[in-house]
Amino acid sequence: MSKNIYRFIESEMMRLSFSEVTDLTYVSDTIGNILFVNNIVEKYTGSKPEVFYAKPFTNLFHDKDKNKLVYAHRDALYGKSCRHECSLSGSGRNILCEVRNNPLKDETGNIIGVIGIARDITSRKQSEDKLKVLNESLEQRVVEYTTKLVEINRELTEKIENRERLKNDISKIHNAFTN
Repeated sequence: MSKNIYRFIESEMMRLSFSEVTDLTYVSDTIGNILFVNNIVEKYTGSKPEVFYAKPFTNLFHDKDKNKLVYAHRDALYGKSCRHECSLSGSGRNILCEVRNNPLKDETGNIIGVIGIARDITSRKQSEDKLKVLNESLEQRVVEYTTKLVEINRELTEKIENRERLKNDISKIHNAFTN
């Protein structure tokens, strides 16, 4: 482990900063091994932070997302900040997270690792899904009501035309009798 990462991980400021964060936060080295993970990991995975140290950060996530995570880690090592959705592993629940990977740089600007933040977006996604269903239902109802309104409008137009013809016929009959 580089001296810079070790100093970063061991700094009291870093520990205090990440201890109050409600999102899962981890630091990995350039090959992807976890050097630090905050205590919230236990809430999401059921395992203590120490279980993950010196192991691939991909162990935090569901197997189906590993390729996506590896590419995001690589992109962060090239200096790009990445955002993607992945599921956490180990909790027995499906916890969907928005994961952000950012390069970790030393004081000279060299990339020495990756800082990852995984925010639980399960509730938000469920709400979005419900909203999507409601929106589709509303759109369907709009189509149904519009169809009904078009039909009613056609019927009313037909009745108005019939009344106009009837009025014209009555007017013609009236004119015939008065002349």
